[in-house]
Amino acid sequence: MVLSIFVNMDKLKSQVIQSDFLFETKNNNSLTKEEFAEKYALKAKDIKDFHPINFDMHVLLHESKNPLINIDGNTLSLKKTKMTIKDQNSFSYFGIIDNNISNKAIITVRNGFAAGTFFLNSKEYNIITSKDMQYYLLRVDNNSNCGNNSEGTENIFPVIDKNTAPVLKYTNVNSCNMRILVLYTPNAEAYFSDILNSIEHVINVANEYLGNSLVDETYELAYAGLTNYTEYTVGDGRYTDINRFRIDGDGHMDEVHDLRDKYSADVCVLLSECQSTIGQCGGIAATIDANTPSWAFCLVHAETWGAVPNRLFSHEIGHLLGCRHDNDGTSTPYTYGHGYHYINGQTEFQTIRGTTWGIDYAPNFSNPDVYYNGLVTGTSNWNDCGRVCELEIPEKVGFLQPENNVSITSTDLSNVLYGDIISEQTVTIQNAAITDGSVLIIRSDETTISSNFTVELGAELVIKNEAVHGCN
Repeated sequence: MVLSIFVNMDKLKSQVIQSDFLFETKNNNSLTKEEFAEKYALKAKDIKDFHPINFDMHVLLHESKNPLINIDGNTLSLKKTKMTIKDQNSFSYFGIIDNNISNKAIITVRNGFAAGTFFLNSKEYNIITSKDMQYYLLRVDNNSNCGNNSEGTENIFPVIDKNTAPVLKYTNVNSCNMRILVLYTPNAEAYFSDILNSIEHVINVANEYLGNSLVDETYELAYAGLTNYTEYTVGDGRYTDINRFRIDGDGHMDEVHDLRDKYSADVCVLLSECQSTIGQCGGIAATIDANTPSWAFCLVHAETWGAVPNRLFSHEIGHLLGCRHDNDGTSTPYTYGHGYHYINGQTEFQTIRGTTWGIDYAPNFSNPDVYYNGLVTGTSNWNDCGRVCELEIPEKVGFLQPENNVSITSTDLSNVLYGDIISEQTVTIQNAAITDGSVLIIRSDETTISSNFTVELGAELVIKNEAVHGCN
């Protein structure tokens, strides 16, 4: 059986559009900043400003005109650079603002829920959607950070010195994408209006950071689903949670290992709630430079992921690739694998690997060939995490190869919210169901579905007959 889904672009383009504006600000803001922050699980101190907006997602689907946006009273235009469309209500849009390649727009829409990130003149704005489908434009504090003490790594795996690695500069060495599995806890899920849209948007933003860093590699979501785990509540619980997530056979989240194999995920991320009793919230990676699949695990707290896409996801993934903080004096695995912190008089900023509270962020990894406000964002001898990403992502891509033949059962779909199954030959589905709200994508040469397989109303099944190859 072959099932194909096509998007009718002529139908999408025929949608009646009332205005060229993607969004305009409303004047009826009835909440204080503190009330708004509490309602949407944000930190009031990180919100510079917020406004309810009229948001028309269908404007993005029409190519005859460039969509308009209104930010701080200024009317600006968007120009599309890339778009991925699933259907008329679910898509990802990438563009530049007012023809300035330094000003970026990333918008992710799923079933009406929208998440957006706009980098405009060194300021960051975000669109969030409430559970009752109200849209808001936020200006977030681009100086906010997880703080010196809110992020860490166990770094208990021996770090290999890779300073003799070959020099590569901006060459796509692998056409495959680094596949990411995300498990989220019930406590974490409560922070989101649409958790899948938030996960997809953060990955979209992370890919923008790679592009900004001149890294020609891509992350893609392999799996997202619930894990019935309760966070550890004593001391800095991140260390216990990441160990329980990573270690197989300890009775905690052990399903991640089978799911990782089934969905061919190179890196695993746990989205959890901060339960620290000593104020340590943020994220943690299992090690610096995961040289084997068993160490490619990290954790990000929902409070720092949340409605406002943060840098912490990219920050933790960066640790697994081999990048260190800007203030870390260790020279392995790469002497040049550090974040960058620039200061000259009143001018100060840091890249994604920075750790200092209260200064501006450049939306990229350190790289001596990338500029922020006319200033270089790295050095060739100590601060070039872009080069580390360029070297390491192809290595991590080879961690979990697609199987020749994959069999899907009810266990593999029991908690799936999003799954992307890939196989070099055949996929067989038996004794299973896709539940309402879930998305399952199958990519293989051949797919066989048994008679006792069901797709509930509201679920999405996409089967693509395509060539899938390993990524060595």
